[in-house]
Amino acid sequence: MKQELLVAGIETSGPRGSVALLRGGRVLGEEALGEGVTHGVALHPALERLLRAARAAAKDLGLVVVGTGPGSFTGMRVGVAAARSLAFAVPCPVVGVPSYDALAAAAPAGVPGVACARDARRGEVWFALYGPARLDGSREALVPPCRKEAAAAAAALPAGCLVLGDFAGTLAGLAKAEGVSAGGEAQAAPRASVLARLGFAAFLRDGPSDPATVLPLYLQEPLALKKGEGVRRG
Repeated sequence: MKQELLVAGIETSGPRGSVALLRGGRVLGEEALGEGVTHGVALHPALERLLRAARAAAKDLGLVVVGTGPGSFTGMRVGVAAARSLAFAVPCPVVGVPSYDALAAAAPAGVPGVACARDARRGEVWFALYGPARLDGSREALVPPCRKEAAAAAAALPAGCLVLGDFAGTLAGLAKAEGVSAGGEAQAAPRASVLARLGFAAFLRDGPSDPATVLPLYLQEPLALKKGEGVRRG
């Protein structure tokens, strides 16, 4: 039964990554990869520990969900490549979910709007704006993930909005609307368990994604391309 699928969640778009294991919508375990850890090295051992604790193996996975960003170019590539490789090896379906969707879904349900912001440097942010929480905790993206000037992003924040992410304090400080606040450090990173729950719901609703379409949300040309590394954009 699809409702009882074993689901792995992988989130590596920022410096604090995580891996989670769910049985359907129920969280069996979650492990933080830690700041400063090379996610590509830490990811698979963390997932193996979660599987052992659940008395399961990789071959038992029924779905892999991965955060597609926006965020660190290297981090996004690591997560997406790991998820696609794992799904191919099992084999099982794979679903990509914007990491900001998970960040917003973890916000308190009573908050009327949630913005997500990461520093894109040069006065710009990786930005997205979400509306009120639905019954399942998910939120509609009113402004999908994009690269935006910080001043323009601040001007888009509605009254009572909660800003999350590593640029939350700065962006909230630029806001003109009343009641805009910044979330704490504990709310700054997307959680793999929330990501997996959103991906599982999307899988039940829409079916699996074509693995070839599960790609990082770069939102700009990676610096590696400009230096001639030869990495292709999705």
